Amino acid sequence: MSTRNLSKDFVSVFGTRVVWTLMAVDTGILLARVLGPYDRGILARVLLLPSTVVTLGKFGITQSNVYFINREQYSAVQVASNAAALALAVGVFSCAVCWLARDWLLATILPGVEPWALARSGTLQAKKKHSIRFMKS
Repeated sequence: MSTRNLSKDFVSVFGTRVVWTLMAVDTGILLARVLGPYDRGILARVLLLPSTVVTLGKFGITQSNVYFINREQYSAVQVASNAAALALAVGVFSCAVCWLARDWLLATILPGVEPWALARSGTLQAKKKHSIRFMKS
């Protein structure tokens, strides 16, 4: 790899990280001002549950994808299709468990949260996290 390509890649990745960080800061400030402290706290709790479920449900898929592709034992197409199938299965299972436990979750962990907000945040978080993790590998 040439130094020029490395420099270009470094600047590209660094620039992307700076833009993402600035967007996150702006979104956080905007949400804090619009929602207020109480509603912002509820939003944080609502987004924490699906984020935690996705983190627990990843099972090291990203690392194993890199491992198997680098070993060249399986083609990238095989690894990607297996990862997509596993992500779909884990996502459906996680959503089913959360849906079945929704009454308990809303009564204990997420009091004051509407059921539709929990369902909507879960689909958005799961879609975002799995697509980002899948694209990184």
